[in-house]
Amino acid sequence: MIADIALSGWRAMMTKGSSGIGIEIARVWATVAASITLAVRDPKAGEPVAATITVATGNTSGPVSRLDLAGLSAHCILCSTTSA
Repeated sequence: MIADIALSGWRAMMTKGSSGIGIEIARVWATVAASITLAVRDPKAGEPVAATITVATGNTSGPVSRLDLAGLSAHCILCSTTSA
């Protein structure tokens, strides 16, 4: 289903990227060459997920960034430090 999709040059930000469906969506985006930021509450939990996605897809463009949606300031900081 994703064979005809190419997201090279696109940046995807996956919230809840260290658990559940967030991991699988991030893996699919990595498969079609998107640059992915895993936006997670606990970066220590996100790092192994990013490593697993890199091994599975060969896509090494996925940084892990802290994002706690309880505060708007954290969201603004993440957006200002995430480049395309």
